[in-house]
Amino acid sequence: MYLVKYISGVYGSVDGKVEVAQTIYGGSNFLIFELGLGLLFPLLVAVFGKKDEIGRFCMASIFGLIGLMVARVNVVEAVQLVPKQLLKIKKYQLPPSLIDYSPSTVELSIGLGALGVFVMLLFIVERVLVLDRASD
Repeated sequence: MYLVKYISGVYGSVDGKVEVAQTIYGGSNFLIFELGLGLLFPLLVAVFGKKDEIGRFCMASIFGLIGLMVARVNVVEAVQLVPKQLLKIKKYQLPPSLIDYSPSTVELSIGLGALGVFVMLLFIVERVLVLDRASD
């Protein structure tokens, strides 16, 4: 998820997108809360934790939720840095319709890549876990 967020934040043709991405990824909130507490700590607990230590898994899930909350706050703060159109210009423009939007190449490739990873993981799980076992 963070890789997709980074790729879509850096590439694209939206004005001011690079400034927003630099603000988000260069800040201490991103490094400490999103990556540290929201991603790495729960991942380490999941990999190295024991099944009996349910308290650590609860703390990891709470820190993961805090990381997600800080991610939303970072996006809202960073987007406010880039000024949008003036109100007078926007007032006389027609509202965009659904036909005006077409996904960019980056958006399409991210979607296809995510679908490919999902299908690959399904094949791996099907090979490793015996899911079609008949009940004895």
